[in-house]
Amino acid sequence: MARVSVIIPNYNHSKFLRQRIDSVLEQTYQDFDLTILDDCSTDDSRDIIEQYRGHSKVRQIIYNEVNTCNTFIQWERGIGATDGDYIWIAESDDYCEPTFLEELTKVLDENPRVAYCHSGSVMVDAEGVPLEKTLDRWETQDALRYYEGRDYIYRNLTFINGCYNASMVLFRRSAYMRIKDDSYKRYRHVGDWLFWLNMAKEGDVCVLHKRLNYFRQHSNKVTENAKKNISGWAETLDVAKRIIEDKDLSYSWYFRIIVKGAIYKYIILDTQYTEEQNRERLKEARKRLGVRYIHYWLGQKNELLAQYNEKVKDDYRILYDEREHYIRDWKVGVRDFLKAISLFRFWKIFTYTMRFGWMHLSVLFMDKGKYYKQIEASGLFDTSYYMTQVENASIKNPLKHYIREGWKRGYNPSIEFDSDDYRERYKWHLDRMWVKISPLEHFVFWGRRHGLTPNSVEGVRGK
Repeated sequence: MARVSVIIPNYNHSKFLRQRIDSVLEQTYQDFDLTILDDCSTDDSRDIIEQYRGHSKVRQIIYNEVNTCNTFIQWERGIGATDGDYIWIAESDDYCEPTFLEELTKVLDENPRVAYCHSGSVMVDAEGVPLEKTLDRWETQDALRYYEGRDYIYRNLTFINGCYNASMVLFRRSAYMRIKDDSYKRYRHVGDWLFWLNMAKEGDVCVLHKRLNYFRQHSNKVTENAKKNISGWAETLDVAKRIIEDKDLSYSWYFRIIVKGAIYKYIILDTQYTEEQNRERLKEARKRLGVRYIHYWLGQKNELLAQYNEKVKDDYRILYDEREHYIRDWKVGVRDFLKAISLFRFWKIFTYTMRFGWMHLSVLFMDKGKYYKQIEASGLFDTSYYMTQVENASIKNPLKHYIREGWKRGYNPSIEFDSDDYRERYKWHLDRMWVKISPLEHFVFWGRRHGLTPNSVEGVRGK
């Protein structure tokens, strides 16, 4: 019996299938066998698969008689047909480094309490060209991060699916066999999110800070298709609801508010959808999860409280503190909620209010000389560039002109900042300001602290 069972579930990925299979067979760690499943592909996948029949590492090839339309049913079928101690579900459109199995099996061998471990991934396009985007949230290379199962769930699986690609994961069969909830198979788009959450309940998790996997992005991908229809979004909300209401995790009602606020924020900041699509997604979130603007507002307040300093966290034990995210007693949740909202000393509340309302206060009361200097210090206002757009060459203060009327006429402060594009992408934020300000002011004093980004004029026009 091989130590590792490798499973390749395929459906219509003939373009990428050969590279996938070859990257598995060329592993430096060779104590594995390979099972290939095909879910009634309509392309020439079967012809490619048959070329590997008889290979010493190919244990079996399974063709479905009826298309299941569900990759997670394929997962279960493949796991049931194998018997290795470790399991690797190598998605048919991805590929990997030759040392992938060698490095991850070593982690599982040395950490018997770990249910699964995963590496990072390089995002590539359909042709295998690396993309600038990354879904890994770590910066330190070559490190090994060890999480207790519940801690991994809180940090990586509560707000988003941090274990975003099955191809980068190696998991222990014994942990899988202990899972009692197999409802992940009901989902077509986000079943993996629930699968990894259930696995993390059965043991600890290790994350190897190396990008040993190549996660391909293309139009025929399940996750890409999920983004284009409301059913994928409905599944996401359903899983999010199950997580925050999970009795095993015992999240407090206050923490549930913070999660709902994060979902609201995710919707309004997501620029890959149109404004109409985001309204539909928000409507679905209200219907399925009860998400409201008040949740977002409280979440923003909570972030400010959490950022104050470590002493305040220790004194008041704010729920946002990572050490306090498992609250079992509802009375404790009430205590933290009251402390966060009303029991801080007046000067502290005033401090947080000042920070939250800094944009408005800056516009109304700040010394204009200092105000303009802060904008100039951002490096996003280029006087020479701005004056090339203005008809009146006698303007004494170009920055003042831009703030008062230039942005309304569509003038840009520099080649690095496109006013119209910024307003279009973050219209929701700007419309909520009760002081009408220029896009550059909004970005300098509020936007960049909240993850908003400017687009260069050249970048926008080059699209």
